[in-house]
Amino acid sequence: MAKIYGAPQRRKTRIGIPKNERLYPAVEAILLEQEIGYSPPNPKQFVWETKDFKFILGGVAEIAKLTASGIFEYAFITSDYWKEWMLDPSSNPYDNLRVLKEFPSLGRCDVAFVAHEKSYWVKEPDDRGLIHSLVSFHKSYWKPTITTRFPRITNHYIYVEGSFGDVCESVLRWGTKEVKAWRYEVIIKEVRGDEEVYLFGGADIAMAHVETGETLRQNHLVPIETVFPSHLILVGSKDLPMTALF
Repeated sequence: MAKIYGAPQRRKTRIGIPKNERLYPAVEAILLEQEIGYSPPNPKQFVWETKDFKFILGGVAEIAKLTASGIFEYAFITSDYWKEWMLDPSSNPYDNLRVLKEFPSLGRCDVAFVAHEKSYWVKEPDDRGLIHSLVSFHKSYWKPTITTRFPRITNHYIYVEGSFGDVCESVLRWGTKEVKAWRYEVIIKEVRGDEEVYLFGGADIAMAHVETGETLRQNHLVPIETVFPSHLILVGSKDLPMTALF
């Protein structure tokens, strides 16, 4: 029988997978456990297919954005990205997604503030925590700069949870006649990847992922305050049934 060209073909289920060295093995193990036909790509391949599935490898943020736009049915990302989006639902472009499953023991690490071991933050720590250290730094130096992939989380942690502005006013206003609002700010700089690099020129503190701490030690960096733990999650369209894949 002659082949009929132009006949509609069934779309394969597309799954986004993070290429991160910490996350990729965990996702591979999950897919094998679910008996989903899966073979790892060669080092240069980021798209590959089986009979029923199409896998696409990429950065966590890129994978999530493509899922939100309908390119993927499912994506493995980390809970820190999800937390970043959920802090401002009114402007959240990912409101068509939901968490289908969490894997608390996989891809686990801490999201923490880190600094150079010879920095002010390490040499003169404040036992009351990061917020008071930021205030003390303000008194003698300049506005501290923090690099982060998660500006919403960083802003919320410092200004809402830590009440940086209130602490500044109670400490810095003492003995002055006029409040200068510009003194009560922290510069939050959003960056893409390797936030710690800026600690060697361009930033005072970085919000980074800390797993074993070995990378920090090798580069003379020190965690100064943990914000929250992060782990692997599976997200998908709200239109998908919860048991469609797992």
